[in-house]
Amino acid sequence: MKATLFTIVSEFDGTTSVMQVSAPGVEAAAEAWARQLGADMPFGPSSERVAEAVEASLRTLPPTPVAGVVGVWCLSALCDDQLCLAHIVETKLP
Repeated sequence: MKATLFTIVSEFDGTTSVMQVSAPGVEAAAEAWARQLGADMPFGPSSERVAEAVEASLRTLPPTPVAGVVGVWCLSALCDDQLCLAHIVETKLP
């Protein structure tokens, strides 16, 4: 399957992050993003714990399509009783 570019806009503890990953589908993109969180550290020292919380959440709840739009999904995870909210957007190159 051909890889697609996805843009992930996420928020945790007052910090907004925008990252991109290439993956064959949205679930693989969410998993790749979680791995990238631990490497890129967009949420500072909490990034690795956020990544673990996202990975745990993905085991039971895949990204959910956002109603009314095409190519956008939402996912969330709790980390230290705080919500991490992310939107995954299928990204077309010009």
